[in-house]
Amino acid sequence: MAGRTLAGRRPLARGGLLLLLTASLAPAAPAQDGALCGECKTTGRIANPWLAAHAAAEKGSRYCSVALEGDKAGRDAAFLPCPRCKRPDLKRAAEAELATWKAERERWLAGCAALEQQVGTQLHWVESDHFLLGFEPDHWRTRDKRELDGHLAAHLFSRRLEGMYADFAKLFGIAEERMRNKRHQVLIFERQRSLAKAAQELLQMTSGTAAKRAGDPSILVTWVDRKTLPGDAEMDRHLAHHVAHLLVSVFHLKEWLYAQGFLDEGLAHFFEMRYFASADNSCNQEAEEEHFGNENWPRDVLAAVQSGKTPSFALLSAKRTDQLEGTDHSFAWSFADFLVARDAARVADLMVRLKEKTELREAVRAAFGKSFFELESDWKAHVLATYPARARLPPPGVERKIAADELRGFPDR
Repeated sequence: MAGRTLAGRRPLARGGLLLLLTASLAPAAPAQDGALCGECKTTGRIANPWLAAHAAAEKGSRYCSVALEGDKAGRDAAFLPCPRCKRPDLKRAAEAELATWKAERERWLAGCAALEQQVGTQLHWVESDHFLLGFEPDHWRTRDKRELDGHLAAHLFSRRLEGMYADFAKLFGIAEERMRNKRHQVLIFERQRSLAKAAQELLQMTSGTAAKRAGDPSILVTWVDRKTLPGDAEMDRHLAHHVAHLLVSVFHLKEWLYAQGFLDEGLAHFFEMRYFASADNSCNQEAEEEHFGNENWPRDVLAAVQSGKTPSFALLSAKRTDQLEGTDHSFAWSFADFLVARDAARVADLMVRLKEKTELREAVRAAFGKSFFELESDWKAHVLATYPARARLPPPGVERKIAADELRGFPDR
């Protein structure tokens, strides 16, 4: 019987046999409608349900400790391997890709845990393009009366810092490659003892207020001192001042312009005034910060110019950042503000020249085409022309609303 069947069949042509073998070895192509796997459409991967529920909160961040720890299956990935896929090769590819994704984020979490070990407390961590932010408080009340947990508050401050970074770069015309440190650490503690330990462990400093290292690494550690920083606006302004120092310090060369206090501290005050129309922070590092309360700097500077009682800028410009005190700060702000208003790109050029060790007077003349004396005369004219309107500030605690086109760069502020 068998012999008759074989003998009775017509032999397959060589080409036909080859086609059959090729068809049997080739992977099955996923169908469009009647796919082998109805769940993943035979792609090997399904959408990660965690991501859809948390994507809005995580927008703008590269990594978030709460998101990564809450999603152990995917570590915030867009997909998971399909458990029912009929294509083992596609499933394996998805598993390998996810393993690489998870390993990178687990290394990041391990780095955060190591920092927590150093400072002796747990923080909510958010990393964005330019900042690694650690936030210790478990609760935060915003100035528009939103009640946030520590996780969402960390994202809020991260967005604000990125907005400031974008504003800084746009204002001075600075391309990304000219910033010599791409990411800055900003750690905000609930308790003073956490701040003190962080200052000692990370910066080798003794501080009960705020401390920073400008350059490489670029780190700011501070705490929620309710006496001097009673609310959200005050903390936001405090960070704007200190982060301005970090950004100035990594532009062009990694160097803090500490010797040119009028420009270094003046620009930090400039960003406070730019966003809040008031300034109440100083940089004395290991000493207590000097606070200025609800002083009206435009009004005070205007009165000094009108009465002819302004300080000599030759003397003011010779002071280091830590040597500025009292009204020095308001005049440093005013002169820096004037230079930015005159030409922000020239201010960037001045910073470059000073970092390259050009003598101050020569650097000012090269950047602005005028002597210090000539610029001081122009500054006084600028104050007399523009400060009468600027001196009419809103009530204490009410922020100045800047132009709508500028405001777009400052999210959540």
